[in-house]
Amino acid sequence: MHSPSSYAIKQKTKRRSSIALVAFMLAAIILLLNILRLDLLGYDKYLEKTYDQLTTTTRLKAQRGNIYDANMNLLATEKTTWRVFVSPKAIYNHKRKSGKDVASEIADGVSAIFSLDRDIIYNKISSSRVLDLTIEKAATEEEYSLLLSFIKQNSLADFIFTEAQSSR
Repeated sequence: MHSPSSYAIKQKTKRRSSIALVAFMLAAIILLLNILRLDLLGYDKYLEKTYDQLTTTTRLKAQRGNIYDANMNLLATEKTTWRVFVSPKAIYNHKRKSGKDVASEIADGVSAIFSLDRDIIYNKISSSRVLDLTIEKAATEEEYSLLLSFIKQNSLADFIFTEAQSSR
């Protein structure tokens, strides 16, 4: 028949299998409980975080027409200006991935175009992680053209952006 040693080996194997199964079941139960806890108790917190990551808010200005007096003399007209902004988050991610600090290059070029302090711009860009940081609120046609040339020459289209807006 069976020798006592083979019977003992089968019993040890059975016991080890049972212990492993119990350990696996406990780990699975702990993981499921944590998932339920996060899903039920942390739902509002994680929903808000999701919305913050996926949405941004931008004001839109309506187009305005010309204003004339009773004699059809032009009193006020609309002209196009550009809001110039950068994405510090994209700049930070680029630096983290490639090691290249484009914030310095952007600060140099933008400060020269808009006659702004280079160090202030650099500090704003490199210390923030927001999606959108305004550099200039109302760039003129000439500044806008210079900026577009700077962006194209230095391949910075992923970091510097413009938005046309109207002003009186």
